[in-house]
Amino acid sequence: MADHFAATLSVVMPYYKNERTIAACLASIQQQQHPEQIREIIVVDDGSEVPAADQLTPALTEPIEVKIIPSRHAGQSKATNIGIEAACGEFV
Repeated sequence: MADHFAATLSVVMPYYKNERTIAACLASIQQQQHPEQIREIIVVDDGSEVPAADQLTPALTEPIEVKIIPSRHAGQSKATNIGIEAACGEFV
């Protein structure tokens, strides 16, 4: 049976002091059944001491667009909302 799901997806990841888990999270996203439908990964750096950009570059293996949005520390909910506002995919 053919899969006709053709929507594009935006993945939003709030990032704050999760240096040890971000690589595993990105690997999981890239191993999804239809990674070609992931339009972008939006990482909202919620004021982390270790910048998200330093952690993301070595972890990416697929050519998925990654947007890093720096933000002052305001909590996970605020960071998620910032990412949702920036999303371009049909689904978040």
